[in-house]
Amino acid sequence: MFFKRKDGQIDKSVDIFERIMPIIMKERNDALVYIKKEVPLDGMNEYIKKKKQEGIDISYMEIIFTALARVLKEKPKINRFVMSGEMYKRNDIEIAVVVKPKLEEDVKESVVKFKFKGSEKTEVVSKMIKEEVSKIRNNTNNNTEDFVDKLKNIPTIVLKIAINTLMFLDKINLLPKSIIDLSPFHSSIFVTNVGSIGLDTIYHHIYNFGTVRNLFINREKERKNKNYRRRN
Repeated sequence: MFFKRKDGQIDKSVDIFERIMPIIMKERNDALVYIKKEVPLDGMNEYIKKKKQEGIDISYMEIIFTALARVLKEKPKINRFVMSGEMYKRNDIEIAVVVKPKLEEDVKESVVKFKFKGSEKTEVVSKMIKEEVSKIRNNTNNNTEDFVDKLKNIPTIVLKIAINTLMFLDKINLLPKSIIDLSPFHSSIFVTNVGSIGLDTIYHHIYNFGTVRNLFINREKERKNKNYRRRN
């Protein structure tokens, strides 16, 4: 590719097999993989209880975000993406999430994109998330939502042309950094907490725009199978 991407650098360490696979699988959906994993919450419950005794309020999602950022830092290959047949190392660790200020049907959802170093402690991540949620509840500035609001009154035909243009610019590495910084589709992971609305585990599509992968989380309040054992 003639142009350099704003959000990543070509990974020149890939072997021939890794170079061939993106050429064979031309669309992101060609490489789609589903996995369902059950994780015991005993350790998280103990940690949350301990922090609460210290006067610190920590949620499951804040622990998960901390863990995801840490894993992406320690295992940088997970933070790679493919664009136009090339494998790229992502410049940053970014996690996008949908935030609903209130669990009410008519309340507008907002998309927030967090940038991490991967070395943050849970308390730091917790503060970042709580501050952003507070801004949304108080209707203060959210750059992604401001950008989306500007698009909602554009005629569909014009919107189609604009989106297709952005997708083309993305494929040739000319998508502006300002758009990449706002776009949740250009993140390391897009997290959706379906358990927060009582939804069971789902299998979701991925997007043929951007570079993001999806992670859907459902937390069971009480496990019916009491004989569940953690595997070593």
